[in-house]
Amino acid sequence: MAPRTGGELLSHGIMDPAMVDRQALARSPTRVPLPSDPYYGDDSHSALRAHRATTLREKHHLRYIPGSIPEQVSEENRNIEHAARQCLLTHRGGARRADNVLSSVHYPALGAFQVKVTKRVKQLSQHLENSTVQQAGRYSSQTSNVIVKLAQKAQSLAEELLRSIGSLSIDCSARFQSWQAFRKALRGYLQADHIKTLQIRLDELRSELMLHLIVMIRDDQSGLLRSIHDVKEICQATRVDYLEQFLKLHDDLSKKIKNEGDGLRRLLSAIIQQPLALPQSTSPTKEITEHSITVQSLSLLVVEASKFTPKLIRILESLRFTEMPYRHDNIRETHSNTYSWIFDENESPLANWLTRQDGLFWVNGKAGSGKSTLFKHLVHSPRSKELLNQWAAGKRLSTASFFFWNHGNRMQKSWKGLLQSLLFQILATCPDAAEKICPTRWNEARDPYLPSPPWRSDELVSTIELAFSETADSSRFCFFIDGLDEYEGDDHFELISLIERLQGSASAKFCVSSRPWNVFVRNFALANVPTLVLEEKTRDDMAEYVRGTLEEDRRFLRLKAREDRADELVTEIIEKANGVFLWVFLVVRELLRGLNEEDDFSTLQKRLRSLPDDLEKYFQHMLDQLDRTYQKKSARALLVAAAAWSSPPIDVLFGIQYGTSRSEFCRMAEVQAIDSPQREKLRNTVRFHLNSWCRDLLGISKGTDYDRVEFLHRTVRDFLCTEDIWRSLGRRAGSDFHPLLVLCRAYLAQMTYHVHVTLDRNTSLIPTHAFKDIVRQVMYYAVEYERHDESSPVDELDELNRLGSRLYSSAWVSRVWYDTDPEVDDFLTAAVACGLQLYVQETLQLQPEKLFRKRSKCPLIDFAYIENALQEFPSLPDKPSAMVRLLKRQAIQYDDKAERGRKKHRWRFLRPGKGMTAKEELQRGSREIIF
Repeated sequence: MAPRTGGELLSHGIMDPAMVDRQALARSPTRVPLPSDPYYGDDSHSALRAHRATTLREKHHLRYIPGSIPEQVSEENRNIEHAARQCLLTHRGGARRADNVLSSVHYPALGAFQVKVTKRVKQLSQHLENSTVQQAGRYSSQTSNVIVKLAQKAQSLAEELLRSIGSLSIDCSARFQSWQAFRKALRGYLQADHIKTLQIRLDELRSELMLHLIVMIRDDQSGLLRSIHDVKEICQATRVDYLEQFLKLHDDLSKKIKNEGDGLRRLLSAIIQQPLALPQSTSPTKEITEHSITVQSLSLLVVEASKFTPKLIRILESLRFTEMPYRHDNIRETHSNTYSWIFDENESPLANWLTRQDGLFWVNGKAGSGKSTLFKHLVHSPRSKELLNQWAAGKRLSTASFFFWNHGNRMQKSWKGLLQSLLFQILATCPDAAEKICPTRWNEARDPYLPSPPWRSDELVSTIELAFSETADSSRFCFFIDGLDEYEGDDHFELISLIERLQGSASAKFCVSSRPWNVFVRNFALANVPTLVLEEKTRDDMAEYVRGTLEEDRRFLRLKAREDRADELVTEIIEKANGVFLWVFLVVRELLRGLNEEDDFSTLQKRLRSLPDDLEKYFQHMLDQLDRTYQKKSARALLVAAAAWSSPPIDVLFGIQYGTSRSEFCRMAEVQAIDSPQREKLRNTVRFHLNSWCRDLLGISKGTDYDRVEFLHRTVRDFLCTEDIWRSLGRRAGSDFHPLLVLCRAYLAQMTYHVHVTLDRNTSLIPTHAFKDIVRQVMYYAVEYERHDESSPVDELDELNRLGSRLYSSAWVSRVWYDTDPEVDDFLTAAVACGLQLYVQETLQLQPEKLFRKRSKCPLIDFAYIENALQEFPSLPDKPSAMVRLLKRQAIQYDDKAERGRKKHRWRFLRPGKGMTAKEELQRGSREIIF
């Protein structure tokens, strides 16, 4: 085996990077061997390797140490490790006893013992070789191939040692034993140097084997460790039911590895630093036994984790979308002692449905009545699980939920997002059924490098129905779906039909909520679906919330001690609320501000009576009460939040606070990338400012990827998007403010931040799916800005292209648009596919030659027909035909200009010949183009 270079050692994590100059290490020459070197005069391969290692230690003062030990070990590695250790220990013992023979050949009984020891060496070496060949066949790792060669070398040395020991043994039945002993002693004297060399080579081989075994364990474990980490991230992102057990599994595994890893590091360090002998006080067998990872004690944990196979994880990852848990996370928890009536059969028809009934249940209520809060309570309440287990009658109970969110992205308000979320949770709770209910996906998941195709709506429906039928004998399913009125489509009957189709199975039932719109009344209430009208049941809950929240304030308690009129205040609030819990929440906030001003009961009552009892009028009242000093900033923040397709990142507030120019956004992103404490300080500052600008209308929610700006409630956005309010906010914000451009720059700032962090720290903080989402957000808002403002953000788009190229080279767009047909291969084709007409027009006017592409590639016009370039966002009206018209117009202009230039030549024979025209370039595509 060739000596290991510094790069190899660093790649396996077995050298401290801080202690070596990599370039100097790569070009370091070896010095001439000295007589003091133990290998002096030996030109064998092992001696050369030992000589290079000695030179590196002397020149660079290297101290080899093992890297981090992975958190899992496979069954095959355990067999290899055990065989190697036994082999190495026997090698060492055999060499020592061979040395004893040299000095004590007059003890003939030792010969038979040495033969036995050396035969054991040979057997163990052969076992090590066979085990490692099997492992290499499964994993094909370079390290396992090296171990095979070392095992073969150990077997050869064992055979040589066996022959040497055999030549020194005395035949007790032979005549002239004294003469034979003299001959054997003489032969032992002559072979002393040879056997000593064998001992040195065996010790070096021992160190080499241990080193490679550790590397092999590290390499083979990394895949499983990554899988466990991926499942953990998916669990945390989606809040599935088995999260607590899996996190406990992960923590137990991590603690076990941490406790055992240090000992294994110390042992390996001792082996590497003392290649010829260990200290006498060290027992290798004991050390390895005590400090190696105990696979038996971890086997139960591995069995639990093994159900999350790489195939299942790939299927779950194809179903998961980043925003899946966002709406759920941003719904407020119920106040203590509220909604307890929901599980009382005498008070609530829902309790009886949870326990005994199948089919559908409908919860309806006014806007802001607390439907989402109730559903979050139902999903997580242990009492809800108890009642459903009675319905399940001993079968495995699986619950899943989905919260429609009108202000979210398309997956948060579409029936495809609903189906993907439900199927994800079904597979997460029934992982053993994955192969049966989606066999095609299961087989396609074999290749980890092949991207999973998007799920089709019909495929999702049929897979869920198959899940119900395949698990009918063992499982029951209950689904909670909130906010049917927030579904993005105009045809809510389509959504109702889907739910009715799915709940046709006897093993599944659905609890849904919505506002009492006519489409839901006709299909639910008039169809005798069990129903609960929420505002009819929450009067006591509102009183409990008002009383409990006010009495948490010490100023209110002092006021109550002087003048107990709290019940009057509570009664008046409940009467004015008309069942709208959101209104109660806002009024209590206003009263707490009054307490901060030391209001007495009379003043609090006067403040209450001045507040409108209608939500829209209340929102107008809140706008009117905003500090005029912050009028422009509050209007800008509200416009940006309302214009966003989904909840925008907190970066939009940086622009409102510090400047909305592209350079200012990028400067803020770079500052945050360089200085992490400054990043957190800026975020805390904008949170404080947002409260001053917008009071309770906007807030900050913490997401798994980044903090977001959220409306207090959907009704706030509905109010702001009315024509009169939008126009009024536009006047306050100023004519030079463009909310869509600010959103484009905010996502570009996120891209800038991640690129700087990745390049400066050599580590990526942004997963591939998040990178794709950010890029598509920039492109979408650029398209919307072109449509509404008739101007193109050329500088922003060029900067996006530059950042992507810095991160992933010029082919970076293929990471974002890998599933298009034809496949997008550069930024111009991406712009055509997304519908950036003004940007494409300006680019082709500056560089008209970009109309032409290589003959092996499809023409530019084919990309205009791509439908899924921005599939998460609303479809652009007339996108393909508008882009085709633009490209045809550019082709005509190019050909006319080229023909005029050709005719300028005075002499015909000097005119350039006609090549392919721009029209012909566009016509060579898959579509028929007529000029």
